[in-house]
Amino acid sequence: MCAPAHRPRPLKRSQPTKLILPDLVSHCSFKLRCNRHKKAITKETKRWLFKDGNLLGQKREAYHGLKAGLLVAQCYPDAAYPQLRVVNDFMTYLFHLDNLSDLMDNTGTRTTADEVLNSLHYPHTWNTSARVGKMTRDFWKRLVLTASPGAQQRFIETMDFFFQSVTQQASDRANGVIPDLESYISLRRDTSGCKPCWALIEYANNLDLPEEVMDHPVLRSLGEATNDLVTWSNDIFSYNVEQSKGDTHNMIPVVMNQYGVDLQSAIDFVGDLCKQSIDRFNEECSRLPSWGPEIDRQVAIYVDGLANWIVGSLHWSFETERYFGKFGMEVKEKLSVDLLAKRKAGQSQQKSKCRQSQSPQDHYTQSYDTIQTSSSSASPHSPPNIYSTSISHSSLSLSFYSGYPCPSQTSQSTSTCFQPNDGGTYSLGLVV
Repeated sequence: MCAPAHRPRPLKRSQPTKLILPDLVSHCSFKLRCNRHKKAITKETKRWLFKDGNLLGQKREAYHGLKAGLLVAQCYPDAAYPQLRVVNDFMTYLFHLDNLSDLMDNTGTRTTADEVLNSLHYPHTWNTSARVGKMTRDFWKRLVLTASPGAQQRFIETMDFFFQSVTQQASDRANGVIPDLESYISLRRDTSGCKPCWALIEYANNLDLPEEVMDHPVLRSLGEATNDLVTWSNDIFSYNVEQSKGDTHNMIPVVMNQYGVDLQSAIDFVGDLCKQSIDRFNEECSRLPSWGPEIDRQVAIYVDGLANWIVGSLHWSFETERYFGKFGMEVKEKLSVDLLAKRKAGQSQQKSKCRQSQSPQDHYTQSYDTIQTSSSSASPHSPPNIYSTSISHSSLSLSFYSGYPCPSQTSQSTSTCFQPNDGGTYSLGLVV
């Protein structure tokens, strides 16, 4: 990846008290739609998740504010009830997997990967008492009933990539490493968990697309642009909660560290990249070739499914209580929030409280200078192979980044005070 043409001069970092969010919703012109089965699948998935006493106390409360069913209904608006139910079970399972990753190290991610990947490859013969393995086999047995062989293969491969990347993330977290921007972007495309969701677009809409079509550069670029928008916008929306817990697997601290800019400049920079990813998606749509009437029909449905993820995830980010508590709609209007104070040791499982009367020092404590970083000129880390039949993780081209503007200072405005409903969990890096 080429660095931007003009690097900004390092700025003296102030101690901000508020964050100004980019207006990504207005930049997105895709129509927001919602599946009519939302209420039904939400009810059934909750019953599925909570059976056998699964998720208790604060984590159960966090699930109710999550509104996973709304995300699924907006991202898969045309799916029939059986397929939508399976997709919602998986998405809820993915959130649950994120909860299981609380303070997970390399060993923990490898163990979870073994359970999940073996359950996908051998759903009828792999015996396990682990809850995550049982849940994997349960939704997978239902998915394979109607999913095309290609969609099944792409789902398994991308779940493999996901676990390889989160193993690398766990290593970076344990060593206090903030990667360079190129390495982060490459890794984040897999830690996000988006790629398996793209395979579910095929499943939910009963598509059967050949590998040579799905591997076409334009379709791959469309999936990448969607992944980038969903992932990078999530980094912006989740940053406040994550920084309060000391989590650095986020594009904003990566940009701050690499370019020596302040917090608001980094947010503005990432916001510009998000808008450019939407523009990139629209540009790639005009380059789609033709494969004949039937394949073109299915490709159009698939591309529309990616667009649904762009618009659906943006709106859901303000509906869920995961990032802005019960004040999401107010934040959506004002595009401003107060910066949460960093949690003290022993408070990782408690909700952060936001007080308008706090001083800047109470709100924010700078820590990036004390965190070990990797060289911006070094090659991206290659996550270790964690499964006997896994496909090696590889870095994707980042040539589109060349020439992007560097972060710059912007103004601040009014803000909203909120209390996040995150259940005190430590993010594994999932978009959700």
